[in-house]
Amino acid sequence: MNLRYLFMESKMKVFIIAAEPSADLIGYEIISSFNKLKNKYEFHGIGGDKMASLGFESLIDIKLLSVNGIVEVLMQILSLINILKKVERYIRQLKPNIIITIDAPSFNYRLIKRLQDLRNNCMLVHFVAPTVWAWKEKRARQFGKKYDLLLTLFKFEPKFFHPFNKNTFCIGHPIFFKKEIIKNKQNEKLITIFPGSRKNEIKYILPKILKSVYLFKKKYSGYEFIILSIPSLRNDIEKILKSKKCLIKVVCEIERKNLLLYKSLFSVAASGTVVLEIAKANVPMIVVYDSNFITSLFVKKMVKVKWANIINIIFDAHVVPELLFDKFTPKLVFDEMQNLVENKNEIDKQILIFKKLKKELTIREVAPTKIAVRKIIQIYNKLDFARKKRGTLC
Repeated sequence: MNLRYLFMESKMKVFIIAAEPSADLIGYEIISSFNKLKNKYEFHGIGGDKMASLGFESLIDIKLLSVNGIVEVLMQILSLINILKKVERYIRQLKPNIIITIDAPSFNYRLIKRLQDLRNNCMLVHFVAPTVWAWKEKRARQFGKKYDLLLTLFKFEPKFFHPFNKNTFCIGHPIFFKKEIIKNKQNEKLITIFPGSRKNEIKYILPKILKSVYLFKKKYSGYEFIILSIPSLRNDIEKILKSKKCLIKVVCEIERKNLLLYKSLFSVAASGTVVLEIAKANVPMIVVYDSNFITSLFVKKMVKVKWANIINIIFDAHVVPELLFDKFTPKLVFDEMQNLVENKNEIDKQILIFKKLKKELTIREVAPTKIAVRKIIQIYNKLDFARKKRGTLC
């Protein structure tokens, strides 16, 4: 079947929801891949600065949706419900041909559940499968039944969704297809800090990291620490630095962030997508995480995997040191930092594994978003053909 059929009859409307920085980057790559087709389409939805650079206008500020943690969500529940209703109304008025939701499983599932009556005329796609292999396995059934197409980042994920949706495919991880930066010589004295991509993460994680930096500086001299973050969090970070009387540079510009990362001796990072960016740069790291007391208790009870970061999960080994919740203390972070400084073998072991990571996260050396767009078109054409046979397509 001709893959260009999707765009031949009329201008297509694609609604995308990218509610946090990592999803915004994927949304940017998806739009860029569609743009290369040079056909008629238009994009609507929710996105951040990266998507905006392509002329995308977000329905709401993604900071309003970039919330995680039980207590934090409950505190904003009325606002989130209002946003949900606003987005639903907009979609019903727009009548898009395709809806693509990226990550944010709690918000996106609730929205898509309310839009099931549109499925005769609208294809529903989810990008970045929920981590059913770690917790909330019931989401495999929920997402499988409610979507027409599921696109996963990791090769081990489709098997969890296939019993409920055969249109589940691994496309690989977009991070490993970003434009490569020429790596400068590693700076033996630069340590970079990634304190999280959400306001509530900064609140719980950054102060502890700063205490570990204080311990480190008491023993070692001449090292430079730089915090790498996103523009929307700069003020929050600088307020914490001021309250702690801590003089550390904050860099939010993408190109400078990338250059500094590639030059780092090692990084201290909040658990999340950023660990793959750090690994891609072949920079060793220490992964940390913390949240409020209630969320911490809930996560520790519900999560059923022994590792938190995806690198350790993929290789089923303690490749990257993890310090989570009650194990995340300034002293233990300092101990791991000291271990990396004094034992070059620890640095070399991480880098050796990172060099194997691309093979685990790529499919046929093809850009994931290119695979995603082709798969969306293929499945849409099949669904479109079936709808026309039933006489249901407007």
